[in-house]
Amino acid sequence: MNHILVKTILFAFIITSFTSFIGLRNDPSAARWLATVKDSNDAYFVSLNLKNIGGYSTVYSCVLIFPMIISMFKYKYIKLPYFIIIYLLFSLFLIYAQYTTALLLFFSSSVLIFLPKKLPTKKLLLIIFGSIIFLLIVRPFLGDLFYYFSSISNSIGVSKRLYVVGDLIKGIDNNSQANTRIPLITYDIQLFLKYPLFGSLFNASGENSGHSFILDILAKSGVFGAFSLFFMYRQIYKSFYSSLNKSPFFGYVIISYILVMITSIVNTGSWIFVLSFVIPLFAVHLNSYINFQLIQPHTIKG
Repeated sequence: MNHILVKTILFAFIITSFTSFIGLRNDPSAARWLATVKDSNDAYFVSLNLKNIGGYSTVYSCVLIFPMIISMFKYKYIKLPYFIIIYLLFSLFLIYAQYTTALLLFFSSSVLIFLPKKLPTKKLLLIIFGSIIFLLIVRPFLGDLFYYFSSISNSIGVSKRLYVVGDLIKGIDNNSQANTRIPLITYDIQLFLKYPLFGSLFNASGENSGHSFILDILAKSGVFGAFSLFFMYRQIYKSFYSSLNKSPFFGYVIISYILVMITSIVNTGSWIFVLSFVIPLFAVHLNSYINFQLIQPHTIKG
């Protein structure tokens, strides 16, 4: 049953990425417009659905499951030709969808392709620590790299946001940040610090930025919101992830988990379905696949 579900979900993402890429070539703003739609009977919305163009949820879901897809490829559950097709379709879809944060997270995750297939938690922590040190060392060059990507982007919106990222990396403070989510994130943090106990719910009519799932809860509910988030994510981890911590690919599972957290900080989605169903489903099925291969004559070599 898990095999059928995993194949069905992967197939759905592949088809949607392809149809979205085709549709967005002719209508570049469609994916971002879908994030703002309020009337499901809107004629334009209906036409985009008929064309199977993915919006905000589909874009970020592609990003969040990608580390698990890489792990499936490394253990030969997904063969090389299919992995190349998935990678190309996801890349084209995300580029044409014009979601800058999703693009950055996706191509950052692509580095995982070069990591070993066995990625326990300790090794992952060492890699993360080493990567942070490396990025701090090459920080000026990294900022210039984002300026370069900004200059070659065909999307005005993506170009501006990449330029702002370059400024942030280089520590340049200018007015270009005013039109990004940075002031909104800062506003939530300021509300939490100003009303740490009960948040803005009883002090400022429940104000928040409206642009971050996690930070909005902290701003609105204070410490009580922080506790609720902690227990929610802790329970999800205990229920769906802790049993997999001995799996050789567990580092890839944790990276997907971390990506969900990051995305929930910088966007309004909670991604609970992806976090509590899709990622665990992929992980459990891959674990079963590996165990099955180990008892076959052609065992998977580590």
